[in-house]
Amino acid sequence: MTLNNAIQTRFAAPAWAVFFEVGNSTGFQCSRRADAVAMSIWPSRGLEIIGIECKASRGDWIKELKTPEKSDEVMQYCDRWYLAVTNGSIVQGSELPETWGLFTLRGDRLIETKAAPKLTPAPLDRSFVAAMLRRAAEYAPAKTDMEAAEAKARKEAEKICAHSKKHLEVEFQSLKDAINEFQRKSGITIRTYNRNEDFCNAAQALVRLKKISFSKGFLSSYSRQLRERADDMETLCSYIDKTSQEVHDAVSKATDSVERAKP
Repeated sequence: MTLNNAIQTRFAAPAWAVFFEVGNSTGFQCSRRADAVAMSIWPSRGLEIIGIECKASRGDWIKELKTPEKSDEVMQYCDRWYLAVTNGSIVQGSELPETWGLFTLRGDRLIETKAAPKLTPAPLDRSFVAAMLRRAAEYAPAKTDMEAAEAKARKEAEKICAHSKKHLEVEFQSLKDAINEFQRKSGITIRTYNRNEDFCNAAQALVRLKKISFSKGFLSSYSRQLRERADDMETLCSYIDKTSQEVHDAVSKATDSVERAKP
């Protein structure tokens, strides 16, 4: 998580309003910027303004220490001032000014490792208020943009739902047809109001049958042998028919000869 994300989480709406890259003024009069400014919205919390300077490396912090006065242009309007760092090794020893507090990023949370003392802020002038409002306008999406994005998201969601519904209807009909075909061919009726013992028994029988392994070579050999026996039977039948005809002819000739030999 970035420091900006962690700042937004710690100073979340509706209790706070957060602005990033806030100048001390607008236009050419802007000479200094704070990385973040958070303002309390609830009167019960004092409507405090908190300024935050962010540093992600020790080198950046060393540069800041060389010109500490640059923060004064925004700090003068704040009730408290903090340094926010990505890890505790960035600030060492007593480097942190007495008027500054310290936030340290730990995981996805911004932890206050040193409380900032209460300052005596100068009265807000219009230039600084304008600078905060400019950032609010830049960072906050317009209502019309949000409505358009919401409408687009709703349309996409409806399209996805319609596609999913159609797909499920096709799948359901396919499953229904398969069940009807199974019932027609097997004679087993699948019911939803009992345990379908007939169907379970048939399924178990299929599982047991599946455990009997017949190799492809064995089945091919067995099929070939059956065809050969069928050919042998056909040859035998032809031979029997031929022999039967020859016997019938011989009997007929013998009968004729006996009849002619009679006086």
